[in-house]
Amino acid sequence: MFYWNIVKFVVGIVLLSISYGYIQNHPAEKVSILSWFQVMYERGQVFVYEIFGKDTSVLRQKHRLEQYYQELVRIAESRSCVSPDLLSEVLETSIAFSQTSLEELSDTIAYFSLKASELDVAIQESCN
Repeated sequence: MFYWNIVKFVVGIVLLSISYGYIQNHPAEKVSILSWFQVMYERGQVFVYEIFGKDTSVLRQKHRLEQYYQELVRIAESRSCVSPDLLSEVLETSIAFSQTSLEELSDTIAYFSLKASELDVAIQESCN
C-alpha cells in the first residue's frame, strides 16, 4: 500500500513538471489560466455586491472597462508606430481609471468610456 502511494506521488510530480514546462513554453496557456482567476474574482465580487443589495451595474462596467484599458495599453506598447505621447496618455488614463473608486465612477463612467474609444481610434489612426 505504501509503495503504491509512493508510485502515485512520483507520477503526479512528473505530470506536474510536464504541465509546468508546457505552460512556461506557451504564453497563451499561461494567460488563459491567469485570466480565469481574474474572472472568478470579478464574479465573486459581483456576487458579494448582490448579496448586500448594492447596484452591480457600475461594478460590471468597471470590470469591462478595465479589460478594455488593459488591451489598449498592450496594443499601444506592442506597436512601434504609436507615438510616446499617445502611449503615455493611454497609460495615464488607465491608471486614473483604475484608481477611481466605485462611488466616483458612477459619475465619471461616461467620460472614461468615451476616452477609451477616443484612445482606441487614435491608436488605430497612428498606425495607418
